[in-house]
Amino acid sequence: MVAFGNCLTHYNYRLGLVKFKESADELEIEVQTPNAEADLLVKADLTDRPTAPPAGSPFRNLREARLFAGPLPFTFDYEADTRSIIMIEGVRRDWNPLPVKVNVLKRTFFERGPFRGTEPVLANAFHVKSIPYTWKRGVLERLDR
Repeated sequence: MVAFGNCLTHYNYRLGLVKFKESADELEIEVQTPNAEADLLVKADLTDRPTAPPAGSPFRNLREARLFAGPLPFTFDYEADTRSIIMIEGVRRDWNPLPVKVNVLKRTFFERGPFRGTEPVLANAFHVKSIPYTWKRGVLERLDR
């Protein structure tokens, strides 16, 4: 994904090792990156269905938080050579994110650079599984107008 993603986009993909451990009660996701620049360890309790966002969340309720759950329908990239925007639409079906309680055990991205010394806030967490997802062909929109 890193090699082809960087050939086809300007997203600057980076290598990371991702491990999943899932049982009926818990989902654990661990991301390990070179030099621990963006390591993450999260455990989700799949049996606990919160009725409100976590304390400190910017969302007032789960309905509001759900509006921001998941990828946005469009991905954009700028093509400097043609002064164009490329728009690619992602299409998903059976989208039913379920709120879950999570425990963030590691998040090294916030321990360095401009985020060092900040205290991140968990806005909300949702669990999704087996989502049919496809991409439509990209559309080039010239900015010469």
